[in-house]
Amino acid sequence: MNTTRDRRRCWSAWGLLVMSLVVPADFAETVSADEQEPIYANEMPNYESPIEMFQKRIERQPGDPANYIQLAQRYTRKARETGAEECYALAEQSLTKALKLSPKDSAARLSMVGVLGFRHQFAEALKMAEAVFAEFPNDLDALAAVHDAQVGLGDDVAAGKSLAELVKRVDGPLPALWVRQAHAAELRGQDDEALKLIKQCIPVSLEGRGDYRSPGITWYQLRLAHQLLEMGQVGPAVAEFDDAVKRLPKYFLAVSGLAEARAAQGRFDEALKLYARTIELAPDPIFHMAVGDIHTKLDQTDKAKAAYAIAEKTILDSGATPAEYSRELSLFYSERGLQSKKAVELARTDLTFRHDIFGYDALAWALYRDGQFEEAAKASQQALRTGSRNAKLHYHAGMIEHRLGHADAARKHLTHAVTHNPAFSVLDADIARQTLKELSK
Repeated sequence: MNTTRDRRRCWSAWGLLVMSLVVPADFAETVSADEQEPIYANEMPNYESPIEMFQKRIERQPGDPANYIQLAQRYTRKARETGAEECYALAEQSLTKALKLSPKDSAARLSMVGVLGFRHQFAEALKMAEAVFAEFPNDLDALAAVHDAQVGLGDDVAAGKSLAELVKRVDGPLPALWVRQAHAAELRGQDDEALKLIKQCIPVSLEGRGDYRSPGITWYQLRLAHQLLEMGQVGPAVAEFDDAVKRLPKYFLAVSGLAEARAAQGRFDEALKLYARTIELAPDPIFHMAVGDIHTKLDQTDKAKAAYAIAEKTILDSGATPAEYSRELSLFYSERGLQSKKAVELARTDLTFRHDIFGYDALAWALYRDGQFEEAAKASQQALRTGSRNAKLHYHAGMIEHRLGHADAARKHLTHAVTHNPAFSVLDADIARQTLKELSK
């Protein structure tokens, strides 16, 4: 389920990186006491009432940009927490109207940076964030927005400098900063440091809230669970996912995370049931891909083909831009040995929008599937440039080296993949182990 992890990486790594740095993660917007939404334990927030409230405000006060900004923030929150990605387009429309009324409004521009980031328009996001930061050099949210866009683009050097500046300026414990530091540490292969940073987030985010977990707070728990899973600590990861599902049984990221963890345990029947629940909540194509992978693992070919067909059709019919779907579709094809030339084309398209290590990994694997092993090795080197210990990256590197006849390098990468995270992929982990056996003969 490598494609699942790439898509989830967008939700986890970018999903709250674009949140405001200096306000609570779960609901940054401030409204009056009589407008506060009711909060009930174990339930998702009411997204529609706040949206309707600000739509009515706009009807009454169409010339006030603040109402469009608030409406956009509600759309963005709904998209982030429910998977309703069509709401990003609605948020962008609302922010466009706000900026037409007040082109220099910093809140509107920073909110637009977030929406552009979610839609993978990182170059445009960076340009806007830098403009705001130039005008307001003491605004930490503007600096954070610059950093997040640099991360999205894969500009490792610039992102490192802006993160260092954030660390220098921030005074006191701040989970929104820690997750950024954890992401940077993970890219550098410092997984233990990333885990340490993420573990700090939950108790601090709960201060003054008892043990109440909103989606924004639960997101930190899921970030922790995924970090544990990436490090091969499946048991602790399952415990965190299971707890998150019990707290918020309709939070699609919690349910899908537990599904992924159950698959890592080899408990495929449970994983399929959890993915079915996830699809009811958020019918994203990656969950259909994950279902197809499990059916493939179980030799249920017809069911696998059906799931894959739904995934592909959903992507192609979604109306998403090339920036949004190119990597996802490339990985879908190359990880299953389909349309190798199209996979290469899509991966190259994706790299015109962002140049991060996972984009180069997608290109490397597409080139591998297309038999272009020398070019695949070059792309794989770029994928490993930051020192990441990610098992999938090393699995791909190992298989490419194997095809090139570099046995020692292949063994090194494949051994790392299966020891760092033995269940890194429902389909590929077994291939990695089998290839290692062949290399040992």
